[in-house]
Amino acid sequence: MWGECPLPGADPYESGFKYSPGMWHFTFQQQLDLPEALVYGREKIYLKHFYDRLCVNPAGITSRDLEHYATNFAMPGAMRCGFELYRAFPQDAEDNLQWLKKNGKCGIPAAALDGDRSLLLEVAEAQTRQFYEQWEVITVQGSGHWTAEENPEDFVRKVLGFVQKHD
Repeated sequence: MWGECPLPGADPYESGFKYSPGMWHFTFQQQLDLPEALVYGREKIYLKHFYDRLCVNPAGITSRDLEHYATNFAMPGAMRCGFELYRAFPQDAEDNLQWLKKNGKCGIPAAALDGDRSLLLEVAEAQTRQFYEQWEVITVQGSGHWTAEENPEDFVRKVLGFVQKHD
């Protein structure tokens, strides 16, 4: 199950999505050491930008949640760990495409789990179809990027429904 995540190497991601203006942070966070230097001491400001921009249900990420995440991401090495995820995307793309060429589409059932108002919804179906034989797109109603936070009930219902269907 993919949740609100691009699949590096997939055609939709590689053909331009990763360079679209709304995805500026993909490139920024891949730079070595610069993001850490610019965000240090400003973790709350940086995180709040993404929570505000990608959340369609303002009640999904409360001020208490923001404080929790900011406190934890301000710990030594925490932001670097987050940035390293993005720094791995180029290698992930190579690995994913090599795997697909060698093995073909993955045979296990897969789902792209996205918010019904998410920026990633437009690429979810195509990238999942490219890498999996059995796939479906599952949307969490009334949510953007932060599906579990914005609509926890629908999120749990959709995840359990998919797992039970393929158990």
